[in-house]
Amino acid sequence: DIAPYRFMWRKRSLGAGDSANNYSNLFTLIDIVSPPASPNASPLPDATVKQFADIADFEQWMRIFAVQRTVGNWDSYGWERGKNGYTYRPERGKFAMMTWDIDFTMGVDGRGSNADPFGGTSDPRVLAMYNTPEIVRAYWRAFQDIVDGPLSLSYLDPLIDARTAAVRANNVNYNPAV
Repeated sequence: DIAPYRFMWRKRSLGAGDSANNYSNLFTLIDIVSPPASPNASPLPDATVKQFADIADFEQWMRIFAVQRTVGNWDSYGWERGKNGYTYRPERGKFAMMTWDIDFTMGVDGRGSNADPFGGTSDPRVLAMYNTPEIVRAYWRAFQDIVDGPLSLSYLDPLIDARTAAVRANNVNYNPAV
């Protein structure tokens, strides 16, 4: 049934002669991670992981999932709502995941830093990915890169210091203890 896919995974980019109704590439991806014979296999069998890696950049997908978790955006694919994401497959490449509509983050109705990094999803395909050692290692690597990069004090302190100096220079009242 193509209707739910047209709603959740609407084609955004069509070339000359492409059909908005041709979901064969996406269905191939779905059949790999959720085969009709065993749609809820978890963890994914080794052969399935290889097929998935051949068609999708799951390392990059896990980076997107980790960023969404880091900023608390529960309204995203891979978390509670299972939406607000794009997948893109270049003509000669692998499916990549992209974020969209990051509304609920960092104190604006987002989840806190104590949220379970695997909890809140009911999508059996995402759960299977989280239960597959090779894929979950990519997920943990993404978190490590976030902690060692944009969340490191050596990166954040100069940004915070510059903003603090700008606030002071403009005589804005603030509480430096907060």
